[in-house]
Amino acid sequence: MKAENNILEIKNLAIGYKETGILADGINLTLKKGELTGLIGLNGIGKSTFLKTLLKLNNPLEGQVLFEGKNIKLLDSNRVALLCSYVSTEHIRVSEMIVYELVAIGRYPYTGWNGKLSGKDKSIVEEALWQVGLEKLMNRKIMQLSDGERQRASIARALAQDTPIIILDEPTAFLDIKNRYEIIHLLKRLCLEKEKAILFSSHDLGNLMQVADKLWIINNSSISEGAPEDMVLSGLLEEVFSSEDLLFNPESGIFLERKESSKEIKLSGEGNKYFWTKKAIERIGFSVSTKEGISEVQIVNGVNNGFILKIPNNENVEFSSIYDLLRQIKRINL
Repeated sequence: MKAENNILEIKNLAIGYKETGILADGINLTLKKGELTGLIGLNGIGKSTFLKTLLKLNNPLEGQVLFEGKNIKLLDSNRVALLCSYVSTEHIRVSEMIVYELVAIGRYPYTGWNGKLSGKDKSIVEEALWQVGLEKLMNRKIMQLSDGERQRASIARALAQDTPIIILDEPTAFLDIKNRYEIIHLLKRLCLEKEKAILFSSHDLGNLMQVADKLWIINNSSISEGAPEDMVLSGLLEEVFSSEDLLFNPESGIFLERKESSKEIKLSGEGNKYFWTKKAIERIGFSVSTKEGISEVQIVNGVNNGFILKIPNNENVEFSSIYDLLRQIKRINL
């Protein structure tokens, strides 16, 4: 990819505080137009400090942050605001402010000291509201919005700021599953349609693995970058997040509780039903085996569409749900 696609370059950066020392150093990374980048790492490792350093809210201890080839140290705050917009985790608590007014704040680098919106400014605000699906709520008070709608309004404000880079700190924190999914896929769409370079921190690894073009992983006072699949194959995800109780499964891309079990059961079947039945059996502490002569769960696809539990030297038992099947498995000595 050509160098001109690098909208932001980080060279030999060290982040932290003079009072408490370096959190991470030797950081060399790039953000490119049209890419969604996820920043991940353990709590307290320095993700927010890193993002604030990129935004000139914290001073770097060493190294350079370059916006379009220009050192951020040499840019005034208005110029930074024209290059990069920011969405924080903090809730907006202005009781009488309406959605349109919040989004219009994004035009402050362009409006001058009086904040008066021109016709062009108004068009950009309306376009931003439409992009996030809030055009019908533009006159609603911020305090009357759901958490998901409030986050969309904050993203619309960043869009109205019309910067090539958008940085978000935990944009899916406090959101339910549906809204987490929708917000992350909204960011992905904005990358593709608007060619924005979007960087956001998150603990939602499942969604990141699906949509991120690149991950930045903070670990051992450094930050590594690569496609999510690169991070899996390198073992870095497992290294960072696995623990005595938690294990990253590189085949499924999810974390599992470490369980040592001597209890085995055979499972026969296929398709989605086999997949979810296997997960359920493993969840209650059994390993799925191919051994002969042990108890077996047979998945039945047909009129009853249930399960048959076959226990050696006992009568077969039929079940219509995984819940009932698991209760019986736990109850008997297999």
